[in-house]
Order: sequence, then structure tokens, then C-alpha cells
Amino acid sequence: MADDSTRSSYARLDGSGWIPIRELGSGGGGLVLLCANQRVKTAIDSYSSTEISPPGGGGSSLERILGAARDNDGIAAVKLPHLDVGRPEDQERFRREVEATEQYVHPALIRFIDRDRGAAPQWFAMEYYPRGTLAEPANRDKYLGEPLAILADICPLAEALGLVHRGGAVHRDVKPKNIFVTDSGNLILGDFGIVAPTPDAVHLTMVEPAHSRDWVPDWVQFGEERKYSTTVDVFAVAKVIYYLLTGENVMASQLSRAAEVVRDRFSGVRGIAATLALLEKCIVDREDKCSIADGAALEREIENILAAESVGPPKQLVFSCLSTHASTDMELAKAGDLREGDEMPEVIRLSRVQVLLTRPTERLVGRARVRGGDGMMEVEIGGALSRRIKIVLSKLSGFEVWTDEFIVDAATPLTPGWHELTVRGSGDQVFVSGLVLYAA
Repeated sequence: MADDSTRSSYARLDGSGWIPIRELGSGGGGLVLLCANQRVKTAIDSYSSTEISPPGGGGSSLERILGAARDNDGIAAVKLPHLDVGRPEDQERFRREVEATEQYVHPALIRFIDRDRGAAPQWFAMEYYPRGTLAEPANRDKYLGEPLAILADICPLAEALGLVHRGGAVHRDVKPKNIFVTDSGNLILGDFGIVAPTPDAVHLTMVEPAHSRDWVPDWVQFGEERKYSTTVDVFAVAKVIYYLLTGENVMASQLSRAAEVVRDRFSGVRGIAATLALLEKCIVDREDKCSIADGAALEREIENILAAESVGPPKQLVFSCLSTHASTDMELAKAGDLREGDEMPEVIRLSRVQVLLTRPTERLVGRARVRGGDGMMEVEIGGALSRRIKIVLSKLSGFEVWTDEFIVDAATPLTPGWHELTVRGSGDQVFVSGLVLYAA
């Protein structure tokens, strides 16, 4: 039976259009309830004469019915803050959480649904994820010892944090318990309960630290000034990656020794060395040692690893380049009056380059990192030409994406030795900032 405090919290939903079903959880920030939208309950009540007997039990009949309505916001996770008249800062904390959840929209961020529109909101509704979070073993077991699978699923979270960081905020509470799992297995970052503007937020209250102790950097937990920059989120994401990889948490001071154990434990696993190298850039004891500044930079690092490591079974890297600044990116020629079948212009600095093949090679595989508008590219090596690949407009204007694979099939195997590499392309303000090419 609900106590007086819980009943008082429920009462705040009167007239909101949300009907409580059951409690999902409770913490320092408030109470979270699984709720049905009034319109859905009304529709169900109109068929109350029909007996519903779901097989197997486990959950109310109403909850089972509403499961089919989740995609249409028929149910939601509704959060009610703990409000204490003697602690006005709690209301400010909740207001920031509501506004951040509504403001930042990304497929890897928890989706805002509804809110109390009062100046001091009493509740807000967000998407409900019945599979739970990465804190539950059933949701993370598949990641143990699988670095590339982890990076592929974490990469959208890094991109989402890049959006938050560009908006001038720091999440500050990235941890497995706040990463939800969708029905299809995608990862969703939630709980903006301690989000704050960067870089001068120090505490939520005079006595309550604005972080989760097990996931916060040493320079925040033990520093004289607990200021928060975007590197706090980078540190926490890296800790989550290590946790998924090994099943254990790790302190920055322990990482060097722990990494050696992990290398031995997962020796021969593709991507393990590159993943540990990434973590060593992020899980550090001082902020000035963290060489990855924000979510966008972390996303690029992860994408580089995935591009270099996921092009197939063991292959010979024959060419690799990455531009580190926009000033050194290579622009494709303008499409102009090129017609179907016309030879595209060569990409300066990526053409007539000598590359070494150490064994007979029938196939080469590669990807280019690009940004900008629509275009086409192709790769030629030793006279063998790839099919043209399309370059689609980057999903985030101004940000880089990796193309689909170039496949170069030689009619006659290329002999060991030096061969000339040429890259051609054209497009609408398309810039190339990287290329990797492997011999199968």
C-alpha cells in the first residue's frame, strides 16, 4: 500500500492526463511511475465487458494491453520530483532536467513526451523502455569480450553527448543505470537529473555532490574545485565501455595494470588493442591528461577504430591517412557537366601514390571519411578500378561520416610489389578527411 508521501506524489498527476499503473523506481531525484495516457484507458474502458485473461500471468491485464500502445505514447515513464519546502534547490534541479530532456533531441537520447507546463513543473513524461538498463546483467552479457560490438553500440551515445556539449551542457551522470535498452537492442542515454551548464557548476546543493561516485573522475571527486567540463562525460563513457568489455569497473589509477590483464584475457580479439588505447586516453587521473575533449571528438575516435578494424578478416593495411584539421581536408572537384561514364577528376594528394602489396592480391577493400553534399568516388590501384560509390549528405551538416566500402576486384591478381593508387571523385562541396585501404 502506498504511504502518505507516495499518495501525495500521485496526487500531482490529477488532471494531467496520465494514470499511474505501478512504480518503476525511486531515487534522489524523484519517483518514476509507469503511466497510461487517459485517452488509452478511456478506450480500454469502453470494452470493459470483454473478459481479458492473458496467459502466463506476470503484470496486470492493463499493462499487457498498453504494451501494444507504447509506440503511440499510450504509456510513458512519468517522473515526479521529491519536493521539500525547505529545499528550493530541488525544484531548480528538476526544472533543469525537464528542460534538458525536452531540448536535446537525438535517437540515442531518451525521448521527451509531455510535461507539466507550470513555471515550476510537477511532473514530466518520457519514453518507457521495458527491457531496462545496462545495469541489468541480461542486457550487457553479450558485450563481454566484444570490443567492436561495444564501440558500435556506444558510438551513437557519443554522438548524442556531442549534441549536448555543443548546446553548452554537461550530462554528469553517464553510467550503466542511466543507459536504457530498446526493444531492438539500441542504447539510449537518459536521466538528465544532474545536467548543468558547463563549466562552472559545482554542486547541486551545499551538501549533495553533483555526480555518481563510482563513475566520476578523480579530479572531480577529490579535487579542491569540483568543476565540470565535457571531459567528465567522456571519462564516464570510457568507464562504461570498460565495464561492458570486462564486467568490472576500474579506477583511473588501476587502468594501466588492468589493461595488461585485459589484453592477455582477450588476446587475438579484433579491436581489443585499439579499444584499450582509446580507454587509456580517457580514463585518467587528471583532466589535462584526457586527450579527447567532448562527445563529438569521442565519436570520431570510435568511428576511426570501427572503420579500421571492421573491414573483414585479417587483411593487410596498404594505405591509411587521416586529416587532423579542416585546412588539410581534400575537396572533390565540382560535379560540373560530368556525364554518365565520364572519368572523374583525381583527388589531389590521394592520387599517384605508391603503395606496397606484400602478397598476390585479387581484392582490396576500403572506406573514405567525408563531409559535405552529394557526390561520387572511386579508387583505382594497379589498374584495377572499384565501382563508384555514392556520397550522401552528412546527417549532421559539417560533420564527417565514413562511406560505404570501396571494393576493388582485379581481373588478374596484382603481384607483390609497388602499385599506384589513385582516388577520383566529384561532388557538391565534398571534402575527404581520411582513407583506409586493405588488401584481402
